[in-house]
Amino acid sequence: MRERGWEEWVEGQGELDWDIFWTNTKWIYDNASTIYRRLKPHQRVNHFVNTHELTRKDLVIKNIKRKARQLEKEGKYEDARAMLEITPPTYVLPADYALFLEEFKRRPGSVWIAKPIGKAQGKGIFLLKNLKQVQEWNVFRVRQETEGGLPGPEAYIVQEYIINPHLLGGKKYDIRLYCLITSFSPLCVWLHRSGFARFSKHRFSLQNLEDSFVHLTNHAIQKLDVEYNATETDCKWSLSSLRKHLKQTIGEENTLRCFQKIEEIVVRTMLSVKSVMISDPHCFELYGFDVLIDENLQPWLVEVNASPSMTSDTDTDAAMKSRILHDTFDVLGLEGERQPEGLSVGGFDLLYNADQILTQRKRDGGNQTAQRLRLKQGAVYNSTLGLPLPWVR
Repeated sequence: MRERGWEEWVEGQGELDWDIFWTNTKWIYDNASTIYRRLKPHQRVNHFVNTHELTRKDLVIKNIKRKARQLEKEGKYEDARAMLEITPPTYVLPADYALFLEEFKRRPGSVWIAKPIGKAQGKGIFLLKNLKQVQEWNVFRVRQETEGGLPGPEAYIVQEYIINPHLLGGKKYDIRLYCLITSFSPLCVWLHRSGFARFSKHRFSLQNLEDSFVHLTNHAIQKLDVEYNATETDCKWSLSSLRKHLKQTIGEENTLRCFQKIEEIVVRTMLSVKSVMISDPHCFELYGFDVLIDENLQPWLVEVNASPSMTSDTDTDAAMKSRILHDTFDVLGLEGERQPEGLSVGGFDLLYNADQILTQRKRDGGNQTAQRLRLKQGAVYNSTLGLPLPWVR
């Protein structure tokens, strides 16, 4: 950020003698109760206090299901169904063990992916299709808790595995997007046009469910492969390259519909946690959204990451991430400029603004039904994901 003429805070300066504090989520959680009330109006911190409601794998599922139940009670059955379709069927173990066991038995041969709720970068993830694997895990948990008096294994989410991912060159990939939240109350969602697709190094197959290099696209996993080379372009594509390729292979309209659905997943996910998030005016957050597309061009939420990595292996990656950070600070108006009111700032496009939607609803006499600022119901609009950036810093 020295490119902007900013100076880094150093030891010896006043404890609160800064304008923006870029830190980790643990520091926020530990210090929010004592420090936030002492901040000046212009000071900003890069995490919301309880951001784990969105970024912890079990809690985001809980919030999505809670929001769906709320929508059903309000008679909004289509919205409730769309909310539940953000992710594949998911259970939290051990709490949902009996429910999952029933579902597992009802669908013999199905494949599931298990993810520890407290780990990242692909650590602890495994696939299962054998009931014995599930039962052994539960027996081990019960033995530790009842006989040994020890805490059981770390809680997991178990999610139906997408066995038919959309492939490019026979390889599985997922998409990393960058979403900026400037407020949860009112909710204001910005999505950056840049991002990238991450590929597995090996061709996709269900023959070996234990091969992480086939099934997990995480960079932290793929770089452990002996064949990995950070300078090769077949492990990572820019979002603009992916968009161009999809237009050539599946057509422009199908690509637009797919990207529209991705943007809707981002908005619906944020709506699912809106009511539980503590929205302090000093807070903002840049989230890393991971999305997987299946062969039917249906996108699925994989997870939401706090503090997405800003480290880079290549000059192209470094330039993209630097641009995202610059655009984040431009949206926030940290240098005394008035926060922009337009639909685009740098590479960020405004997806959802509760204030503007409320104004529109009042203008339309309460008949406005679209939950998206730029979305017309049933229409294919020109999603900006992967489009050229409007200017280069």
